[in-house]
Amino acid sequence: MTKSLRFIAPLHTPFDPTRLALVLVPLVVADSLRAEASGPLVWLAAAGLAAGLCVGSALAFNMLARLPRLAVIAIACALGLALAHWASDDLNAIARLGSSEWLKASGALAGSAVAGFVTAGAIITTVPLRPGANAWASATERRRRIVLVILAAAVVGSIVFDRTSYPRSYPAAHFVARALMLVALTCAVSILPIRAVPAKWRRAAGGSLAIAMVLPWLLLGSQPTPTSHGLLDRPLPRFALEIHRALTDIDGDGFAPLLGGGDCAAWNGHVHPGAPDVPSNGVDENCLGGDRQPSVPPPEPAPNSSARRLSVVLITVDALRPDRLGVYGAERPTSPNLDEWSKGALVFDRAYTSGGWTSVALSSLMRGVWARRLEWTAIQETNRLRLLRRKDVGALKGGEILARTFSLPLEDERPTLPELLEDNGVDTYAVLDDGATGYFRPELGAFTGFGTIKLTDKLARKKRTDAGTTDLAISAIKNLDKKGPFFLWVHYFGPHAPVQRHKEAPSFGEKAIDLYDHEIAFTDREIGRLLDVLDAPERASKTAVLVAADHGEEFDGERRYHGLSLRESAIRIPLMARIPGIVGTRCSAAASLVDVSATIASLTNTPVPSHFDGMDLRRVCEDAPSRILFVDTWRFDHRGRTFYDATAAVDGSKKSTWSLLDGDRAKYEVAGFAETYAPGTDAAELDEALQRQLEATGLVVLGD
Repeated sequence: MTKSLRFIAPLHTPFDPTRLALVLVPLVVADSLRAEASGPLVWLAAAGLAAGLCVGSALAFNMLARLPRLAVIAIACALGLALAHWASDDLNAIARLGSSEWLKASGALAGSAVAGFVTAGAIITTVPLRPGANAWASATERRRRIVLVILAAAVVGSIVFDRTSYPRSYPAAHFVARALMLVALTCAVSILPIRAVPAKWRRAAGGSLAIAMVLPWLLLGSQPTPTSHGLLDRPLPRFALEIHRALTDIDGDGFAPLLGGGDCAAWNGHVHPGAPDVPSNGVDENCLGGDRQPSVPPPEPAPNSSARRLSVVLITVDALRPDRLGVYGAERPTSPNLDEWSKGALVFDRAYTSGGWTSVALSSLMRGVWARRLEWTAIQETNRLRLLRRKDVGALKGGEILARTFSLPLEDERPTLPELLEDNGVDTYAVLDDGATGYFRPELGAFTGFGTIKLTDKLARKKRTDAGTTDLAISAIKNLDKKGPFFLWVHYFGPHAPVQRHKEAPSFGEKAIDLYDHEIAFTDREIGRLLDVLDAPERASKTAVLVAADHGEEFDGERRYHGLSLRESAIRIPLMARIPGIVGTRCSAAASLVDVSATIASLTNTPVPSHFDGMDLRRVCEDAPSRILFVDTWRFDHRGRTFYDATAAVDGSKKSTWSLLDGDRAKYEVAGFAETYAPGTDAAELDEALQRQLEATGLVVLGD
């Protein structure tokens, strides 16, 4: 056997990136095959980005191999500690130890520690600690095998965690998992015994790698494309793209001028796709269509004193998907009461929320404007369930830690719907159940203006269900009957996680979707009791009733969530209105949750402010022109840092989504409750509407 064919231990020579490419490139390309926009261009770009990771990893490995022993150990330990701290901080493990999630928090801490330990150990055992020497793991065959098994387990474990644990949350923890996978894979390949290959083969492999590295820079321009969408849709291609973009983000504003990052001013950190565009200053701050021009507000409307004045009851349900209701086509008997009641109502088949989660959606509803136009304040919850404004976090008590952050429009100057109604002589009352979130607490001041607010969580523990909410609502109606026109808002929490079992509701099974349907059936039962009271002859002729949800719900196997995407299942809502004198019918026009405010104002003969973005649902159903609706969602970590901010424009048959932090854009065709990725569909009007909206708003910025 010639020398060129014998097995050799490779560590006394520079680490060749083509060896890593034989493993990493197929892994990344295989992941891209499952992308929503998968295709040849996505595959080629993914291969090129993976090739770049291989070269970068090889350079880092070879640089470490040239350093003194103590320097390698110090760098490895520092990197391991940094990754462990980053992951545990993003998972908020310390704060969650003092909550009901202590078991998950313990697992998060242990997993973060293991990730850091494996990262440091992988580098120390596989990088030569002396020039010209083999690594510790290559000294004996037994060591090599043990280390290879550990590193292989780290690669597999990282991928499994990345795909199965909170796949759309905790981005830093997922980045750490992908980084650990890359480190472990690099170190494992470095100690694999290989056959020496002829020099011409090595040159050919190196040339192929160099060509592959150029592909992403040719295939991806400066603006988002379907190719960049395909890369961002899967974990490993996204990881590779994020690293390459970070290397080109010269001004540090979080947006790259290349690879679809969309930054039109590479050297100016104040100009990027997420910045608000200041009108008429000669600068296009958000890289969208030039400098924004000032808008002229329309005149305030006058009240119509001749219109009939009705009382209004608004029923909202948390996390209720329309396609799980019989009235919207569900096969299971989850909603017999709403199904029967809806026969006399306007039923909107294409209704959308304005916000992907409760605090965004209901705040938008109660102010009648698109969510992104509101002025948002950071509200931080501690591990003791206290809610604090960010400016008050210095008042944390001993042992108290920030647990999560959400947003409420506490400083927005627009009047709320109940404030407008009260000023017009309408009595307002609210019966609200927000679970354990605390959104509706009067002292917080997010939903001001109601004459009376009753909270379900003030009831005895066993009554804190939808049954308790209905009891409070019926009591409120009997009191309001003695007064003039009124507005009553009732919010049910039942379908929202966590699951409660109810002997009064049918069981459909033990899967997540089955338990969800069980909760819906119980909520329907309790709403039915309330509707029976409202249908009494003395009330039905003078009371309009509206039923809606704040947002939908997504299911991924046994996991459920909302607020982390703009998929139809997350943003479609049931929306029905039963109004005296209006014949019930199905309405195919696109409708929004913000239309509810304008409708209630009209029904109570309250002037609809010019800043309202919604329309009277009666007009939407009868003769509304083609409309474009907006849906927004965003998420923050426990420190208030934004990790997801996305917006969508919909018209009922098409949808265009823009993710503002990573520049991801996609177009869909919508039929029923199904959506189909359609990059070639003509959505120019939707994109232009999004552009105008973002010119005035930009990324969501939380005030204190």
